[in-house]
Amino acid sequence: MLRRLMPLVEAGIRITRYSSSMWTGDYARWCDVRPLCQGYQSEGILRKCHEALRLVRAGQAKYERDSLLFNDSRLCWELLTVAERVAAEEGRLSVLDFGGALGSVYYQHRSWLDRIPDLRWHVVEQAQFVEVGKTDAADGRLHFFHTIEESMASDAPNLILLSGVTQYLDDPYAWISRFNAIPEIAFIVLERVPIIKDGRGRDMLTKQTVAPHIYESSYPSWFFHEPGFLAAFDRYQLVAEYPSRFDDDIWVNGLRCTWKGFVLAPRVAATSAELLTLPHRIPVGRQ
Repeated sequence: MLRRLMPLVEAGIRITRYSSSMWTGDYARWCDVRPLCQGYQSEGILRKCHEALRLVRAGQAKYERDSLLFNDSRLCWELLTVAERVAAEEGRLSVLDFGGALGSVYYQHRSWLDRIPDLRWHVVEQAQFVEVGKTDAADGRLHFFHTIEESMASDAPNLILLSGVTQYLDDPYAWISRFNAIPEIAFIVLERVPIIKDGRGRDMLTKQTVAPHIYESSYPSWFFHEPGFLAAFDRYQLVAEYPSRFDDDIWVNGLRCTWKGFVLAPRVAATSAELLTLPHRIPVGRQ
């Protein structure tokens, strides 16, 4: 009897251990959860991110993310592989980094990106981040814009980066339609996408409360049903996927969730067997 019960006990221990109080609720609509949240517009958030950026630029940390400082050497090699390929094939690299804060991913990978001679990295962000970015983060290759249209008027992108941002969009599928419509994109790289691993065939909308040691805030946050999420990029085909190097599996509302990255290419180009040197499917998830 005890032997038959052990798998259930172990499963209960795992759920308890990895359940997160940061994500709560299961809401039907964005408008139901948004009034319960503080949002990302707080001056306190911008101030902490700005101070962290100053320390990075002063050489006291390698990079920052969400105002937290990091000195490790973790890089997204899939992103770098794609970036170098696009630059080599097209003679330039122009990145549309949507929701890129103060250039977090750019600064994290700058030592490698410096090898690309013709590089333009465009961050599209909220107004308050754009103003600070233009003043204290831009470096001649890194630029900040209020809208996708403003960025494209300056330079046509050939790589779209969506890093840790799709889950915070009010209507992610409407935004995906906009990304699908941008012409001449060689690749889309999706980083740190929260995915429901099993037990549910549709997206889940939650309230995320940020850990107090980061900053005081909360906002709506999606967990995606992977097949439906990827199918929305209907002009693109999956050519690589990989586990996030920054996030652990957790349980939310009794569902096991993980964070993944994806590399997408236009369907015509994706028929090439030599599109990337990355394996098509990398085992995902941590036990």
